[in-house]
Amino acid sequence: MSEETLNIDKTLLAKNKTSSYKNILGCICLVIILAIFCISELAILLGIFMLFAIFYIIIAGIYAIYILLVGIKKISKYYRQKNKNIHNN
Repeated sequence: MSEETLNIDKTLLAKNKTSSYKNILGCICLVIILAIFCISELAILLGIFMLFAIFYIIIAGIYAIYILLVGIKKISKYYRQKNKNIHNN
């Protein structure tokens, strides 16, 4: 009887070792899949952020050019009026 129990115990131990290796391998695969998913998600979010950041920079640049042009018009109008006043005196 003791030989039979030893044989059963050996088969149980062999099954436990393979199941523990499968469990560890499954965990490693899961971690790799989750890491790939996380990195791809971050890359997508970074791409979206960069796209909107570029749009904001373009809009801010157009607004700065507009303010610059309005300022140049006002300054030129001011100096024209000043030159007219100097020539009229």
